[in-house]
Amino acid sequence: MDGPCLSRYQNLFRIHDNTLERGERLFARYGSATIFFARFIFGMRVIAGPMAGVLRMPWRKFLLFNFLGAAVWVTVISLVGYFFGSEWDRLLHYMNAST
Repeated sequence: MDGPCLSRYQNLFRIHDNTLERGERLFARYGSATIFFARFIFGMRVIAGPMAGVLRMPWRKFLLFNFLGAAVWVTVISLVGYFFGSEWDRLLHYMNAST
């Protein structure tokens, strides 16, 4: 299940064996979706790749869903910026009014 790097730091980060086993089961079931949606969740983008490696996700599957997630994320962020960019001053006004 785990490699030498994970074994070395497992106690340091207080990762219990049952936590790793649960993570492995969840990742086996939802791994592709996890990699895809990790782009949209703060912090997950950083740990999804190493988690996929530790849990031995096939690299082609990881590459595909990581690419698709990145492409959708860039598209969504760009479109949000494009459509709401002209409303920036109004947004700042409402944010300042609420504080």
